[in-house]
Amino acid sequence: MRNHKKKNELKGNAPANHRGNKTTKFNMTTYNVFWKENEEPKSQTCYTLTAAKKLMREHPGATGTKTKIWSNGDWENCGEIKLKGCNKTFIANSPRNMKKANY
Repeated sequence: MRNHKKKNELKGNAPANHRGNKTTKFNMTTYNVFWKENEEPKSQTCYTLTAAKKLMREHPGATGTKTKIWSNGDWENCGEIKLKGCNKTFIANSPRNMKKANY
């Protein structure tokens, strides 16, 4: 006879849906690209940096922004997307950084 319990239950932890959300977890990053086509503003949301950069290269003069979205629905603007160089950003007083600082 096989044991049909989930991995979490085998380890002695409660199932994933019964644990409760003690901390706000980072959920996803979106990349928004804005450009003008025939004097009409256009925009598109990408979910990978590579796709956003490719779209920015296809449309000269396009700009892009990076947004982090948290599991509780909060979001934070992380600045502009750069075609060259590093796109890493540090967000002061974000839920993750607050947890590390024990505030």
